[in-house]
Amino acid sequence: MSSLETTFEEKGDKAILAEANEKMCEHYASRCGLDAKIVQIPYLYSSLYKDDFLYDVFDAMYAGKTVQIPESSSTAMHFLSLNDLSELIIRIVDNWTTGGGILSVGDEFHLSFMDFAEKLREIQETVNVTFHENHVRGGLKLKNSALRSEYGWFAKISILEDLADQYAMFAAKKQEQKVTFFEKVKRWVAANSIFVKNTELILLFLLAELLL
Repeated sequence: MSSLETTFEEKGDKAILAEANEKMCEHYASRCGLDAKIVQIPYLYSSLYKDDFLYDVFDAMYAGKTVQIPESSSTAMHFLSLNDLSELIIRIVDNWTTGGGILSVGDEFHLSFMDFAEKLREIQETVNVTFHENHVRGGLKLKNSALRSEYGWFAKISILEDLADQYAMFAAKKQEQKVTFFEKVKRWVAANSIFVKNTELILLFLLAELLL
């Protein structure tokens, strides 16, 4: 797996590093006679992984803080769901062909960060979103359509369609973390009532023995 950033018109440090890794993999595969396929994928997202962009967005929303997006509002956003990625890997393995090559995930949804902000406001009307308007990233220079034409695969889940469910999972996790120690003890006692009763009987028996 490699970053889709290598196909951006404007290449940052991550893209340059990813491109170097791709060339190294191609060189190693050629030297060792391996069939290696490099798959360039967009950013993955998760509302439960603390180092994730989406987690940071939801964390700010949940706390009533301003959501700060480090891109301009017109910048195209490229995200891939884990379900789509899983299907992609299975499709490639099941339809493996000899030889190497680079396979790129195309932009099926044509979304911008402004679309993303508007969806956030549908989830929480009061959310305030700011953009870094001075940072305008170039578009994709993507001409590789082999995933669709040869493997019959394309991304089906838009991050916008998935956003409400992702926020619901995030909020549920936050609520779970707020449960107090005593509530956790009460839940544990309720779930292990037989064990607790047996322990109480043993303790009462030992106490009676000590008093006699």
